[in-house]
Amino acid sequence: MVRVDGIEPTTSAWKADVLPLNYTRLENRQYEAFRDMGQDRNLLRRLKYRVIFDFPRIGLTCHKLISHLLLIVSFFMIRTIGSSTICVVAELGGIANFAVLSIYEFCCQRRRLAKWVLAVHEMGVRCVPIVAIVGLFTGLVMGLQLYYTLARLGAEAALGDAVALSLIRELGPVLTALMIVGQAGSSLTSEIGIQRNDEQIDALQTMGIDAKGYLVGPRLCASFVCFPILTACFDLIGIFGGYLTGSVLLNVDAGVYWNHVFSSVQFVDIYGGFIKAAVFGFLTITICAYRGFYTHLKSSSRGVRGVSESATRAVVFSSVAVLAADYLITSFLI
Repeated sequence: MVRVDGIEPTTSAWKADVLPLNYTRLENRQYEAFRDMGQDRNLLRRLKYRVIFDFPRIGLTCHKLISHLLLIVSFFMIRTIGSSTICVVAELGGIANFAVLSIYEFCCQRRRLAKWVLAVHEMGVRCVPIVAIVGLFTGLVMGLQLYYTLARLGAEAALGDAVALSLIRELGPVLTALMIVGQAGSSLTSEIGIQRNDEQIDALQTMGIDAKGYLVGPRLCASFVCFPILTACFDLIGIFGGYLTGSVLLNVDAGVYWNHVFSSVQFVDIYGGFIKAAVFGFLTITICAYRGFYTHLKSSSRGVRGVSESATRAVVFSSVAVLAADYLITSFLI
């Protein structure tokens, strides 16, 4: 009879003590001697195929090891989520502080009207063509799609209601804000970012001029005017586009179309659309200006690559902010 570490291999003491603890330290000659015996085939099968972790100092079994690993992974996940949440809250606080200081310092600036008019021209007048084109094609597509949808229900006469309310309540403010962000917002971020890299902002601060009030304040104040006006233009042109598709191309009676438009639109709808436009303008211009003003801190590289990165992120974050704010405002207005 071959003895392993002084214990008989067929006894219960061998199964309870030697097998779990000393399998990893068994020598080849001992294993071969036990295999030749052929007395306990089940024990031999477990000896060959069962994986036993030998941790003499820690004393962990397999299920305990897995539970500890899961605990460690969950700890790292919670820590990552918590740190990300703190960073997001700190970023939102910095953006809010930046916007308030910019408006306050702008009120203390000289020649405020001239700066405000220039900002309105850059943000509003230059965006009229793109807003008009997008509004026209949006109205055309909506008139075409809604006509065939309403035709299945036998309600082609309600085309004016559907087009007008969809544009005034939702699509008008959202698409207008996205178009302005794509044109004026990205250029604003790039402009302020280049001024930061060229140390023009530092020069303004050296001369005692607050850079936030001088560069950002006029744009923020202009956004409260430009976004609602451009949204109104988008809505009117979009409703006219729906008229072209519904009445001119699909033979919906023009009188019926305009009668439904005027009867369905209420002051609450227009008021809600203007509130959305003003909020979208304030959010998007603040984010774009903030990313450009702190491009030396927020971007991963310096120079032209840092400016382009800041402009890209500003457009993406502004677009997400527009959609999130649209949901929140709609929830309060309904």
